[in-house]
Amino acid sequence: AYFDAAGAIAVWEQYDNVRAGWLLDDGGMLLDIDVGRGTKPAVALGGGGPGVAYLQEGALLLSELGGATLRCRPGAFCGADLGAEPIEETHTTTIALGFDEGRDTWVVAVGEQLLVVGRGERGPVVKQRLDSSVGTEPPARIDVAVSEGTAASVQTGDGAQSVLTFMGCF
Repeated sequence: AYFDAAGAIAVWEQYDNVRAGWLLDDGGMLLDIDVGRGTKPAVALGGGGPGVAYLQEGALLLSELGGATLRCRPGAFCGADLGAEPIEETHTTTIALGFDEGRDTWVVAVGEQLLVVGRGERGPVVKQRLDSSVGTEPPARIDVAVSEGTAASVQTGDGAQSVLTFMGCF
């Protein structure tokens, strides 16, 4: 199973759905809902609430959820296709998500792709894209950190290999 958490929000893969829930201090859930059909979820807190990136039939999608309802925020990305190259899902496929509040920009890492995604009149716009490889196999783990127009991504392979990638000026 795939699971990620940011603050009190958790997302997980359940059957062929991505679900999100609001965690309580006692380990229970205030509520949990289906975010969409898909797999391999990642979550990060954005300007108006959490964002969830996930895969659906090889496409990379992003939804921005509202605070307590965990439903798509009005006027926000809701199951938006980010236009990444088709992604072949395997048991090791990984996704990481970060948000730059000052630039209202999402940074998504999936497999060997790193995307900086902003808003356009008709939906998401890829501002920057970079392919980074840890070796001959896709990374076994990936993480993203974002701060003031700069993103860092760390990919690790099954062995002792790792790659640190920086992107800036977005």
